[in-house]
Amino acid sequence: MALEPIICKNDVKIIVNKIQEYLENGGIIKSVYLVDHAEGQIVLLIGDEEITQAMAEIFWTGYQAALK
Repeated sequence: MALEPIICKNDVKIIVNKIQEYLENGGIIKSVYLVDHAEGQIVLLIGDEEITQAMAEIFWTGYQAALK
């Protein structure tokens, strides 16, 4: 399973451009999971298989820990 995070400004044009870039690089989208969002930022996970809530939580916890 391949998971690709999209972390960017909460702007639909930017989000669509990031998804297009992922597809142009050979990515396959079978699942999209909204991990977190705020007024200025959004975090999505894109996967080539179904993304469960548990998988998203593990990703987000690990990502936040890496930032500390």
